[in-house]
Amino acid sequence: MSGLTRERRLICRDMSDASETAFRGLARELRAAGRSEKTTAAYHSACLSLEDWLRVSGRPADILAATRADVEGWLIALQDGGGWTPRDDGLAQLGRPLAKDSVVSYFGSARRFFNWAAAEGLIDQSPMAAMKAPPASGKPLPIPDVDLVRAMIAGTRPGQRGRSFFELRDELIIRLFCETGGPRCSEVALLPVDGLDLRRDEVTICGKGGKWRKIALSARTASAAQRYLRVRQGHRAAGELPYVFLGLKGQLSPDGVYKVVRKRAQAAGGEIHPHQLRHFSADLAKSDEMSDGDMMTLFGWTTTRMVDRYGKARAEARALEASRRHAIGDRL
Repeated sequence: MSGLTRERRLICRDMSDASETAFRGLARELRAAGRSEKTTAAYHSACLSLEDWLRVSGRPADILAATRADVEGWLIALQDGGGWTPRDDGLAQLGRPLAKDSVVSYFGSARRFFNWAAAEGLIDQSPMAAMKAPPASGKPLPIPDVDLVRAMIAGTRPGQRGRSFFELRDELIIRLFCETGGPRCSEVALLPVDGLDLRRDEVTICGKGGKWRKIALSARTASAAQRYLRVRQGHRAAGELPYVFLGLKGQLSPDGVYKVVRKRAQAAGGEIHPHQLRHFSADLAKSDEMSDGDMMTLFGWTTTRMVDRYGKARAEARALEASRRHAIGDRL
């Protein structure tokens, strides 16, 4: 039995019947709260990983029966040898430690499941009650060099005339990611045509939790949008699909958006994934001394913790630049 359809789970295999039945309740709550399918899949992956550890340890394959010792053993195993994969009708550990931040994410997802199960009366108490989360790596995401981003855009413009549908589309995708408040992959993929307002040069985005926000478009991005929308009219799916970005077979998926950015970066001689462009945008906003409140509104954040996280990568460099601008010694 499967509590969720494979399309909605976005994962490769099922948990046991008992675990899947329990998880289905949490999945419903997440969906009712407006959480994305990707978020639900992340919770599911963590619970599946815990069940994998129970199986290879000879324990009952029912995560509701897991003890604190089980959870601790699972976290240690992830840090030592990573997760598990099906092999020869069994499970084999990958043999390489899971990244610290991934372990922290798994910890949070499992704790969320057990807290929900306790609140629903499925268990007496969460086995993770009072457990401290493993330390995060604290490693900031690398910020792309501005010259690489310019080269990515230049790669979509081999000539001002006769540009292909895909060149015009990809330029708009890259530019949209770089605007202040740059969207996430899923937000780009699901952007409706009526979300682009080229009278006001702004875009309306539906973000996490169904929260809407507006992003202002610079003149060059708005021009790129206008050029792309003209050629989009000739796409065979233009009249059927309400989404801005189309591929060969129809709507461009979030994975398709991801691949567009990676391909354009590689062609420009670098390695970038889309979320790095969101950090790139946030870093420029911080460098231009945009207020935390404005950044939270534009990027769709609810706490200043996200401002600090996104601004961490080049915090020291920005501080030195600010110090040079003030040049206190030159005033003496």
